[in-house]
Amino acid sequence: TQDDAAALAHIRSILPGLQDRRAILDTMQTDPGHLGIIGALDIGVATALLLALIGMLILSWFSATSRLTSFAVLRALGMSPRQLASVLLWEQGVIYVMAFVLGLALGLVLTLFAAPTVATLTVQHGHAWDLPFNIPPTQVVIPYGTLALLLGVLLIICLGALLLMARLVSRPS
Repeated sequence: TQDDAAALAHIRSILPGLQDRRAILDTMQTDPGHLGIIGALDIGVATALLLALIGMLILSWFSATSRLTSFAVLRALGMSPRQLASVLLWEQGVIYVMAFVLGLALGLVLTLFAAPTVATLTVQHGHAWDLPFNIPPTQVVIPYGTLALLLGVLLIICLGALLLMARLVSRPS
């Protein structure tokens, strides 16, 4: 059908027993079971992101502070503060880029395989016990704007951490 409200009302009046995906979606937008599952997944994703970010920042901090003596010796041997900072930036930058790429790949895999399963389980549990196999195919919608915003914030935080570690290494006390 078209997105026209009159056409939808006409089809629904002609075929009252028809399973309408638009009606199912409207119902699921207010279904507490569905919203609970989505909310739990959102909290899980936010917690995992926050813990990973804190872990990376702590790892970078300990990596830089535990080797301050080594960096001071390199500085005494003639390396400039800029060279010391570039060594640390390359080292930590590779780690951050690999973590970023692996995180995106794992997120893509989970989105493609886990999201349809969760949606199907929610439909079966909430609305269609009598017809468990008559479920429309799941369409995964990725909000690219929100995803780009979150990845941008993550990138800014990681760049700030890298610059802080480079400053710490290039100016040892």
